[in-house]
Amino acid sequence: MHATRVVLLACAAGLLAGCGGQSDAQKAAEEFARPLDCRHVKQTTLRVSECVRRPAVGSLSGKTATTHRAVRKVSCKTRLQANFYAANDWLSLAAALAKHASPCAEYYISIPPVQGPEGTWTIPRPGEAKKIRHFGPNFHAMAAVRVWAWANWVKKHKKSWYDAGVLARKRMIGAGYSFTLGDIWAVNEFPITLPDSKSQKKAMTEFVRGLYEGGRHEQRRRGLVWRVVPFQDATGAELGRPQVKAWLKDDSFWRAMSKYVSIWSSEVFAFPSASCTGSLAERAANVTDYLNALALLAEHEKGKGMMARNYLRRAYSPLENAAWQWTFGFGITTIPAEQMAKFVSLQVYSSAKFAQSHPELQTPVRLGFAWAPNQQHLSKETFARGNELILERMSTALHDAITPDGLHPARACGRDGRDCMCNYPGAELNPTWLSFARSSD
Repeated sequence: MHATRVVLLACAAGLLAGCGGQSDAQKAAEEFARPLDCRHVKQTTLRVSECVRRPAVGSLSGKTATTHRAVRKVSCKTRLQANFYAANDWLSLAAALAKHASPCAEYYISIPPVQGPEGTWTIPRPGEAKKIRHFGPNFHAMAAVRVWAWANWVKKHKKSWYDAGVLARKRMIGAGYSFTLGDIWAVNEFPITLPDSKSQKKAMTEFVRGLYEGGRHEQRRRGLVWRVVPFQDATGAELGRPQVKAWLKDDSFWRAMSKYVSIWSSEVFAFPSASCTGSLAERAANVTDYLNALALLAEHEKGKGMMARNYLRRAYSPLENAAWQWTFGFGITTIPAEQMAKFVSLQVYSSAKFAQSHPELQTPVRLGFAWAPNQQHLSKETFARGNELILERMSTALHDAITPDGLHPARACGRDGRDCMCNYPGAELNPTWLSFARSSD
């Protein structure tokens, strides 16, 4: 991978300020609104899920909740906040998680918007939030709010980003989301070029302020943001470490995020090709260096950087990779379902191990997975069986490794650890993230 690849990503997705645009809100809208070019097959962004037509929701496993599940009261030594991006099939995801749900966990599952009459994907999908909440009081829906789609709205109507956020909030209520019952908004997605762009930082701050405030007389409600980050196999030149360190010292930005955003999530989609080799200890260290790079880097900050450090300590949540059968965006995950399930277990093990050794960064334990099943050339039956296997492993690993009485990372890997020993021919670990995250100079 080369540095130009990140630039191509940003330009193709319309995120790089130098690729064109105007000024202030309209400049940012121009940058964000450009259509995704699906010909660039190595983009690492949630937007790649928009390039592929997949089976209708609920067609993969057909499992939905029929009764409201009560959460038994227990003493919680360890709590889990699990945040899931669902490009599709969110009901199967919720059903699998509910099967092994922890009474000490809160599950947040995103629901994508519908296109709407304007064709801009700014309309929350009606009626689905209630279906997520039906799995139990610790299940919550997140309305996925697409940056590029709302950029089109800002550009077309010549409105502010704050106006866009307020309207998005209003439409959530109309679609059945309930802040009283724990539903939140989730912005998809803050761009990879955010640290370098004043107009983007200003636009995104105003956007989440509108979502938070929802208008003059509405209740304040914080939400989640996902931000694009470099690949797991990135080289040192591609990481933009000086820019990120300077960004961490931008107290005004992080103060605003602390006020408006409760969950800051990086799209750290670990790759099987950069994770599935070596000993279990080597694999886990490699994965956690990548998943938690931003939070670890912020730990070195003093003075101005302490605002970012303190915020990320209570808000950072990596978005991990359960997106199966992809050849781009989420890495190459066109591997057998059994290997993808082991890869998911490895990520749960790594996160539980990290939380065990970094309680200052992970109280409660925060993590999540991207769920975007993509059928590719598989038969419907093979695809359905594979998805059920991966979801069962994800749910079981979370339940076994992160329990009310404490963290038990090894349980994510089974009795002999084999459930974490995924195989990917030619896989190579990338030590670059170790120096990125932990070097203070």
